[in-house]
Amino acid sequence: MPGLRGQYTTAMAAHTRPHPPTLDGLPNELKLLVFLHTPIKGLLNCRATNRNIRAFLDDPKNRERLARHRISARLGEFDRTCDEVIRAVSELPFIDALKVFLDHRGIQQAEEDRQDDAHAFAARRLAHIGNTDEDDLDDMTSLVRQFIYLHLRNNEPHLLGGIGRIEVNMVDFMALAEARGRRLGFSLAEIRGMVDKIVRTSGGFIQGRTNRKSRSLDGGFPRIPLTPLHCTGRTRIRQVRFQGFCTVLEMVQLLDVPHIGDGGDFSYYTESTWSYHMLQQSLYGRQLNLFEKAALLEEIGIY
Repeated sequence: MPGLRGQYTTAMAAHTRPHPPTLDGLPNELKLLVFLHTPIKGLLNCRATNRNIRAFLDDPKNRERLARHRISARLGEFDRTCDEVIRAVSELPFIDALKVFLDHRGIQQAEEDRQDDAHAFAARRLAHIGNTDEDDLDDMTSLVRQFIYLHLRNNEPHLLGGIGRIEVNMVDFMALAEARGRRLGFSLAEIRGMVDKIVRTSGGFIQGRTNRKSRSLDGGFPRIPLTPLHCTGRTRIRQVRFQGFCTVLEMVQLLDVPHIGDGGDFSYYTESTWSYHMLQQSLYGRQLNLFEKAALLEEIGIY
């Protein structure tokens, strides 16, 4: 009876076919562990198609625990990145440390913002060796500004604005850099080697993106970025409203989540209350719940 045999074979194959994996029957702790490592967009898709997952995620206690776990994990990543950048800025050879700093911080078009960045780098660098001499701080700040100027002059002269139209005597310029370097303990050969590296690096010594909006302008948010962040959400409007820049520490303050370490000296001039309300109003127009904060943190990527 070939017909019956075929039906039997088909039925047995259907019976033995493996079922799609399911979380049903797993303890809540294991479910949370699985969900912790699932992108939130994936969780939302699962919630829309699986009633058991929807019931689990809609439980207020489960949502809060999951959100807190995800926030802690994301902040751990941010913390490690902050530590790496601060260590590099503090300990690498001078010109390499400056490159790391500016690659992360970006190039500011406004001259006063470049001054702030040069001062921030010098303050961190000198603080690491316990140097509190104001003259050394001024010399290092000015030397960094000269190095940034050299990079811009050779690669992005349009960013210099009115300063770029001023004729600079490069002999005097270099003599000033060498004098500042000597006061900071650099040899003449070291200063000239750093200048040579800046001038001769193909494609430009600094790879950081350009922030064309002055921090002094209304909405120039935030004031002093250390680690530029960009929003990778589906809607471009979020990226536009974020202005593309936010420090890790400021993001933590904006989202009102636990502090992430001892790098607070990098959050200069942060107006936390003002920034927090601005984020709430301009990004969502309402208060964020904990789960939304976790989702937002995961849409912020470090580059």
